[in-house]
Amino acid sequence: TRYWRDWSSDVCSSDLSHCSICYEEMDATNTYSLSCRHKFCMSCWTSYVRDASKDTHFLDLQCPAHKCTINMMRSDLRRILPCLLPKWDDAILHRFINEDPSYRYCPGPDCSCVAVVSNASTKSNREVKCDTCSTSFCFNCGNDNHAPASCQDVEHWNRLKGSSQFWIKQNSKP
Repeated sequence: TRYWRDWSSDVCSSDLSHCSICYEEMDATNTYSLSCRHKFCMSCWTSYVRDASKDTHFLDLQCPAHKCTINMMRSDLRRILPCLLPKWDDAILHRFINEDPSYRYCPGPDCSCVAVVSNASTKSNREVKCDTCSTSFCFNCGNDNHAPASCQDVEHWNRLKGSSQFWIKQNSKP
Protein backbone atom coordinates (compact mmCIF):
# COMPACT_ATOMS: atom_id res chain seq x y z
CA THR A 1 0.00 0.00 0.00
CA ARG A 2 1.31 3.40 -0.92
CA TYR A 3 0.42 6.63 0.85
CA TRP A 4 0.16 9.84 -1.01
CA ARG A 5 0.56 13.21 0.72
CA ASP A 6 -1.18 16.31 -0.50
CA TRP A 7 1.52 19.01 -0.14
CA SER A 8 -0.82 21.78 -1.18
CA SER A 9 -2.56 21.70 2.23
CA ASP A 10 0.62 22.49 4.20
CA VAL A 11 1.01 25.94 5.71
CA CYS A 12 3.91 27.93 4.35
CA SER A 13 6.84 27.37 6.75
CA SER A 14 7.91 31.03 6.59
CA ASP A 15 4.74 32.00 8.52
CA LEU A 16 5.60 29.64 11.37
CA SER A 17 8.30 29.90 13.96
CA HIS A 18 9.71 27.46 16.48
CA CYS A 19 10.34 28.39 20.14
CA SER A 20 13.55 26.85 21.48
CA ILE A 21 12.27 26.98 25.06
CA CYS A 22 8.84 25.34 24.92
CA TYR A 23 9.39 23.65 21.52
CA GLU A 24 6.01 24.86 20.31
CA GLU A 25 5.44 25.93 16.76
CA MET A 26 3.48 29.14 16.38
CA ASP A 27 2.76 32.05 14.13
CA ALA A 28 5.93 34.15 13.68
CA THR A 29 4.07 37.25 14.85
CA ASN A 30 3.81 35.65 18.33
CA THR A 31 7.60 35.53 18.75
CA TYR A 32 10.25 38.03 19.75
CA SER A 33 14.02 38.21 19.49
CA LEU A 34 16.72 40.51 20.78
CA SER A 35 19.34 41.87 18.40
CA CYS A 36 20.91 38.38 18.27
CA ARG A 37 17.80 37.11 16.41
CA HIS A 38 17.18 34.08 18.67
CA LYS A 39 13.38 33.83 18.48
CA PHE A 40 11.22 32.68 21.39
CA CYS A 41 7.48 32.79 21.86
CA MET A 42 5.99 35.70 23.78
CA SER A 43 4.69 33.35 26.47
CA CYS A 44 8.21 32.08 27.23
CA TRP A 45 9.64 35.60 27.06
CA THR A 46 7.02 36.82 29.52
CA SER A 47 7.75 34.00 31.98
CA TYR A 48 11.51 34.47 31.63
CA VAL A 49 11.39 38.24 32.20
CA ARG A 50 8.85 38.04 35.05
CA ASP A 51 11.02 35.47 36.89
CA ALA A 52 14.17 37.51 36.29
CA SER A 53 12.50 40.67 37.61
CA LYS A 54 12.47 39.07 41.06
CA ASP A 55 16.27 38.75 40.96
CA THR A 56 18.89 41.36 41.77
CA HIS A 57 20.41 40.97 38.30
CA PHE A 58 17.31 42.14 36.46
CA LEU A 59 19.29 44.73 34.48
CA ASP A 60 21.77 42.08 33.35
CA LEU A 61 19.12 39.92 31.71
CA GLN A 62 20.43 38.21 28.59
CA CYS A 63 18.96 36.27 25.72
CA PRO A 64 17.87 32.82 26.98
CA ALA A 65 19.64 31.05 24.08
CA HIS A 66 22.50 28.84 25.20
CA LYS A 67 25.79 30.80 25.40
CA CYS A 68 24.22 33.97 23.98
CA THR A 69 25.46 37.08 25.78
CA ILE A 70 23.24 39.73 24.22
CA ASN A 71 21.64 41.86 26.94
CA MET A 72 18.01 42.87 26.97
CA MET A 73 17.46 46.60 26.55
CA ARG A 74 14.71 48.82 27.91
CA SER A 75 13.11 48.88 24.43
CA ASP A 76 12.91 45.07 24.49
CA LEU A 77 11.21 45.13 27.88
CA ARG A 78 8.72 47.69 26.55
CA ARG A 79 7.69 45.18 23.87
CA ILE A 80 7.72 42.06 26.08
CA LEU A 81 6.35 43.16 29.45
CA PRO A 82 5.79 46.95 29.67
CA CYS A 83 4.29 46.72 33.17
CA LEU A 84 7.84 46.07 34.48
CA LEU A 85 9.28 49.32 33.09
CA PRO A 86 8.95 51.18 36.44
CA LYS A 87 10.83 48.37 38.17
CA TRP A 88 13.53 48.50 35.47
CA ASP A 89 13.87 52.27 35.91
CA ASP A 90 14.15 51.88 39.70
CA ALA A 91 16.85 49.24 39.24
CA ILE A 92 18.82 51.60 36.99
CA LEU A 93 18.58 54.36 39.59
CA HIS A 94 19.66 52.01 42.42
CA ARG A 95 22.61 50.75 40.37
CA PHE A 96 23.70 54.31 39.61
CA ILE A 97 23.51 55.34 43.27
CA ASN A 98 25.34 52.22 44.47
CA GLU A 99 28.14 52.56 41.90
CA ASP A 100 28.77 56.31 42.09
CA PRO A 101 30.93 57.15 45.14
CA SER A 102 29.38 60.60 45.51
CA TYR A 103 25.95 59.12 46.40
CA ARG A 104 24.89 56.92 49.31
CA TYR A 105 21.50 55.72 50.54
CA CYS A 106 20.54 56.69 54.06
CA PRO A 107 20.76 53.58 56.26
CA GLY A 108 17.86 54.79 58.43
CA PRO A 109 14.91 52.43 58.86
CA ASP A 110 12.36 52.78 56.03
CA CYS A 111 14.25 55.79 54.64
CA SER A 112 14.89 56.02 50.92
CA CYS A 113 16.75 59.34 50.88
CA VAL A 114 20.08 59.69 49.13
CA ALA A 115 23.00 61.70 50.48
CA VAL A 116 25.22 63.51 48.00
CA VAL A 117 28.73 64.93 48.43
CA SER A 118 30.48 67.19 45.98
CA ASN A 119 33.84 65.41 46.34
CA ALA A 120 33.59 61.75 47.45
CA SER A 121 37.36 61.41 47.83
CA THR A 122 37.46 64.04 50.60
CA LYS A 123 38.07 62.40 53.97
CA SER A 124 36.78 65.36 55.99
CA ASN A 125 33.10 65.89 56.76
CA ARG A 126 32.28 62.19 56.72
CA GLU A 127 29.39 62.60 59.13
CA VAL A 128 26.05 62.96 57.40
CA LYS A 129 22.67 63.59 59.00
CA CYS A 130 19.57 62.71 56.99
CA ASP A 131 17.11 65.60 56.73
CA THR A 132 14.19 63.19 56.54
CA CYS A 133 14.76 60.66 59.34
CA SER A 134 17.59 62.39 61.31
CA THR A 135 19.85 59.32 61.08
CA SER A 136 23.54 60.19 61.47
CA PHE A 137 25.98 58.01 59.57
CA CYS A 138 29.41 57.95 58.01
CA PHE A 139 29.18 58.80 54.32
CA ASN A 140 32.32 56.85 53.43
CA CYS A 141 31.27 53.45 54.82
CA GLY A 142 27.54 53.84 55.51
CA ASN A 143 27.85 52.68 59.14
CA ASP A 144 26.88 54.63 62.25
CA ASN A 145 28.90 57.78 62.75
CA HIS A 146 32.27 56.80 64.22
CA ALA A 147 34.27 60.05 64.23
CA PRO A 148 37.13 60.49 64.97
CA ALA A 149 38.01 56.84 64.16
CA SER A 150 38.67 55.99 60.51
CA CYS A 151 36.45 53.56 58.60
CA GLN A 152 39.34 51.07 58.43
CA ASP A 153 39.86 51.27 62.22
CA VAL A 154 36.16 50.64 62.86
CA GLU A 155 36.15 47.69 60.42
CA HIS A 156 39.22 46.22 62.15
CA TRP A 157 37.67 46.78 65.59
CA ASN A 158 34.41 45.10 64.56
CA ARG A 159 36.32 42.04 63.31
CA LEU A 160 38.29 41.81 66.56
CA LYS A 161 35.18 42.36 68.66
CA GLY A 162 33.26 39.73 66.68
CA SER A 163 35.98 37.11 67.01
CA SER A 164 36.41 37.88 70.73
CA GLN A 165 32.70 37.50 71.42
CA PHE A 166 32.69 34.21 69.54
CA TRP A 167 35.68 32.96 71.57
CA ILE A 168 34.06 34.05 74.86
CA LYS A 169 30.77 32.30 73.98
CA GLN A 170 32.63 29.10 73.04
CA ASN A 171 34.94 29.03 76.05
CA SER A 172 32.87 30.29 78.99
CA LYS A 173 29.98 29.01 81.03
CA PRO A 174 26.61 30.72 80.75
